[in-house]
Amino acid sequence: MAGPGTQQWKSVASSGDGTHLFATYTSSIDGPTLNGMIWLSTDSGATWTTRSDAGSSGRWTSVSCSSDGVKLIVTRDGVAQLSISVGTGALVGTGPIGTYADAAFSSDGTKIVVAAGGIYQTDGTSVPGYIHRSKDSGAIWTAISGLGYWISIASSSDGERLIACQYRYPSESAPTQLSISSDGGLTWSATGPFIYWRSVASSSDGTTLLAAGYSIVSTDSALVVSTNSGSTWTAVGPGGYAAVSGGYAAAWYAAAVSGDGTKMAAAQIQGINNSPGQMHFSVDSGVTWMAQGPTGMWNSAAASSDGTQVVAAQYDSGQIYRFVYSADISTPPPPPPPPPP
Repeated sequence: MAGPGTQQWKSVASSGDGTHLFATYTSSIDGPTLNGMIWLSTDSGATWTTRSDAGSSGRWTSVSCSSDGVKLIVTRDGVAQLSISVGTGALVGTGPIGTYADAAFSSDGTKIVVAAGGIYQTDGTSVPGYIHRSKDSGAIWTAISGLGYWISIASSSDGERLIACQYRYPSESAPTQLSISSDGGLTWSATGPFIYWRSVASSSDGTTLLAAGYSIVSTDSALVVSTNSGSTWTAVGPGGYAAVSGGYAAAWYAAAVSGDGTKMAAAQIQGINNSPGQMHFSVDSGVTWMAQGPTGMWNSAAASSDGTQVVAAQYDSGQIYRFVYSADISTPPPPPPPPPP
């Protein structure tokens, strides 16, 4: 189902029940100097409106919401504060300034983590930043990481198990490992393969994790799953291995996981051999995958808590789509009965 229209969509978010959806973009396709807007739907994407309150226009780079869809955080291009709102309240600046790229909430919306440093500014440069955490719905913030190019972060429902990724190390252009924490960001451990990471997602208990990115090494997979809180990782998904002469293999830009970790979605901004990307879905914790929907530069995805609804966006002057799980198309048919003796 198509969303609010054609834009260079940057980010989408979903409430736990899938009724509240949010989408934003950095600048309008009608002109690079026209700021982006925040779109929202309260009926699972059937209708959409824009926020019209003061401060709702900006060069937005990401949008995140609490499980009930009431609390909202948006990040903007360049060095700036976060913007947070509750319900229909106005967006208010909060936290230290930074080049924020992503945010994640605990299930009750009181614990928030934000990642900074993973966004290119309008002048083409990027500034490293920190992961910050708030335990009081955004009133007070504390840095909980080292300096890095943090581009994505995900949290368990209690806000204690975290996974974050950088798209490169601060002093070089080399790929990075993932970073995980089991104590709310007090301590971190490196895990997983070295990839140019773009997105991470977590189940409610932090046990099942999905990480997406891109690689220029033919033996590396850019889509990986862990079912033991990041202790070990398995390469999954189609198109994660083949190297492209003079280019990249399949590039994955967004990941989403259901609360129980069984249903997954991965947004492909580019397929193998520079082919158009596509949305891919799994209903068995990443063991098998299938493509759905039109081709395009898919760069953002968010799932409802049960994983039966996924909202996803295309960047290349694309649309927003809502995918609804159907057992008829997502579950392989049973094998035929054996022949009679």
